Amino acid sequence: TVTKANGFTYVAVANVVAASPTDGQFGTQVTITGADMLGGGSSFSSIKLGGGEVQNIVSFNNTQVVVVAGRASAGADTMVLTANTGAEASKSGLFTYLTEGTVNTVNPNVGQTGTKVTISGTGLRGGAASVASVTFGAVATTIDSQTDSEVIVVVGSGGVSGTAVDVVLVSSEGAIVTLTDGWTPVAVSNIVAATPSRGQAGTRVNITGTGLLGGGTSVVGVTLAGTPVRSVVFSSNTRVEVVSGGGAAGTGDIVTTANTGAVTV
Repeated sequence: TVTKANGFTYVAVANVVAASPTDGQFGTQVTITGADMLGGGSSFSSIKLGGGEVQNIVSFNNTQVVVVAGRASAGADTMVLTANTGAEASKSGLFTYLTEGTVNTVNPNVGQTGTKVTISGTGLRGGAASVASVTFGAVATTIDSQTDSEVIVVVGSGGVSGTAVDVVLVSSEGAIVTLTDGWTPVAVSNIVAATPSRGQAGTRVNITGTGLLGGGTSVVGVTLAGTPVRSVVFSSNTRVEVVSGGGAAGTGDIVTTANTGAVTV
């Protein structure tokens, strides 16, 4: 028999107490609290939620661990924390996976800066209180309104014309809902000329350019020098014919608005 006096010390058994939030999906940031969770080690070698390895361990100490959830089956609720010593702490019922959100439709699915887009699906908030951001590839959007089944956004500037990109919704808790290749930017519209370039109320004006429909099917609004036209007689990607309204004397911009919300100046 070989003996080493006081050569090994048992530490308190790890105790996982709570998780916040208590449910979520892929991408949700989860804070796990407890006591002695490192099990005598100095770091975690693995953390699993619902059987799936977390994407990332954001921060940790003996009493609190912050992780980004990976993927797991809906309803799974067991978490296992493994320290770098091999010590394990496990607990069920503190965090439950929800059915992952899905994007069913993006309407319209092509457009440019200013296009108003309706994203429809299920669980778009990923179990959280709100959608915090929506991006089309590298292009940011402004969220106009949202529910768990519909999010309406206005597209910002950028993107490569004709190249499909992912639609990505990120919730206030980090949950991610993605539609691969769900949006395609079109070339930025350009007004080249107006004929005639001057007139008064009732003047018929032909506006020519490129991409005037902005990915939509019609031009629904036009202003000439700040004054709305009386009517849009005809619209296509290269020509819009309008009847001018009555504006004060002066020179100003021509602005066309497509039925997608895309604006050309």
